[in-house]
Amino acid sequence: MARGRCEQCAAVAALATARWYPDSHGLVLRCSLCEGVLLRLVDHDDRSGVDLRGLSFLEFTPQERRESEIDAV
Repeated sequence: MARGRCEQCAAVAALATARWYPDSHGLVLRCSLCEGVLLRLVDHDDRSGVDLRGLSFLEFTPQERRESEIDAV
């Protein structure tokens, strides 16, 4: 799982809850609360770029850890 904090409103949430806006050049990910831009992914020819300026942090939880936390419940 990936989660992060919106730089504009300080909401912390899983990236899966954000709004995704794909187009022919890439993708824009917006905060589900304030609509601030969290992430931009741009694909151009043989290069790709990621802009994370809208996130004050981004963290990932490994799959094995999530499964063990679910089993403990």
